[in-house]
Amino acid sequence: MLSKYSIQVSEFFGYCVKGISKGIGEEKDFENAISFLRELGYDGVELPLMFDVGALVHQGKEILSTYGMKVSAIATGHYYYFKNYFLTSSDQAMRTKALDAAIIGLSVCRELSSSLIIGSLRGKASETEKATIWLQDSLRILDKRAKDFGVTVLLEPINRYETNCINTISEAYELIKSLGLNNTGVMIDSFHMNIEEKRFKEAIEGAKDLIWYVQLADSNRWPPSCGHIDFTEIITTLKKIGYKGWLAIECLPKPSPKEAARIAMKFLKGFITF
Repeated sequence: MLSKYSIQVSEFFGYCVKGISKGIGEEKDFENAISFLRELGYDGVELPLMFDVGALVHQGKEILSTYGMKVSAIATGHYYYFKNYFLTSSDQAMRTKALDAAIIGLSVCRELSSSLIIGSLRGKASETEKATIWLQDSLRILDKRAKDFGVTVLLEPINRYETNCINTISEAYELIKSLGLNNTGVMIDSFHMNIEEKRFKEAIEGAKDLIWYVQLADSNRWPPSCGHIDFTEIITTLKKIGYKGWLAIECLPKPSPKEAARIAMKFLKGFITF
């Protein structure tokens, strides 16, 4: 199991409001953050689409290349949390804006050789039957556009307290299969799994051919090793199914941003030998 290590920068060093340079408070903070993470041993970063797209593609790409870092995935949830755009909204205008944002995200993924996460962008639907149709229509469109751009979509199961559509790995897997999507895979997140899955092993094995990306955080959403999740079962099962993709940290910046990044890397390198 030769995995690469990534971490979500927006949780740790802020996300851009005015270009790539707003982050941890220093003049060249994005570059400083990337340099710091690279020194710790990270191979890549997750970035939110709420970055200034032009700065991300050009300036950000150059900085990442300088440090030999990749963009493991592009997250879209910030559009839901900060603009209320989501794919299952009863407001057609909001659905359209969410879909347009995701398509822009796919174009960014093409430039950065990355994948697009569809998680919180699904939102919390008020009209569940109609929402299912709206979501299916959006996923079909995104899957086709992903093929056109030569990238992939990652469908993330999220716990019931944050969304009412696609809470478990099997639900994501079955939806992708039923729609015949060829450019969309399942992203699993240990934090959400801890809430929704009966058994980690069975959940992972049941979707083994479509698990394309893995996020890790502990039960309290602190870095792995700071809560009570049995990561041994998760990692052992990932090894068993032959997973060789990204292991991405998406946790709260606790006890501090840099310390969380250190704790997570210590876990990745020392808790289990991958």
